[in-house]
Amino acid sequence: MLLLASLSQPKSSIILLDSNKTSSIIISNDSGEVVLDKPNTTIEIADEKSLGEIKEISQESIDKRFGAVLSIKNLKPKSYFLYFEVGSHELTADSVKNIPMVLKTIEEKSPCKIEIIGHTDTVGDASLNTRISKERAEVIKKMFLLQGIDEANIRTNGYGESDLVVQTLDEVDEAKNRTVEIFIKWVIIF
Repeated sequence: MLLLASLSQPKSSIILLDSNKTSSIIISNDSGEVVLDKPNTTIEIADEKSLGEIKEISQESIDKRFGAVLSIKNLKPKSYFLYFEVGSHELTADSVKNIPMVLKTIEEKSPCKIEIIGHTDTVGDASLNTRISKERAEVIKKMFLLQGIDEANIRTNGYGESDLVVQTLDEVDEAKNRTVEIFIKWVIIF
């Protein structure tokens, strides 16, 4: 997903581009909430108390209005993996060393949205693993908040052993599954 936002007075425009993946954007303000869930759709927002109508926008119009920005090569989300000790939300020593690199990327891509997804291996109870994966994602979120990153730009989730990074059988202690994935996504504001 790539979000283009043109924030000029008196209106703001938000466009959901075609990324060849299922995507959606939820836009909400004092007047309610709308969802852009079809590629190349747009909405104009006049102020915080109103939402415009969802309209389709042609690829030609997008290219004309945003072509210069879309030609930038480094718009793809950047992702990182940070690994954890067995059954805990304590980062491995190597992962602690990678935190400055992740924070630097967040700074370079700002404004950005950050998605933190927790995972576990398949050892132990599935519901406990789901809880641990969510806790891992929250630990990283708290770390980012302490660095001054706006909470509104961070989303967390934990999938436990239901979304393995490395596919294994049940009760397999796979270190690469004891992880959080961090996706840092551009938000382009004009």
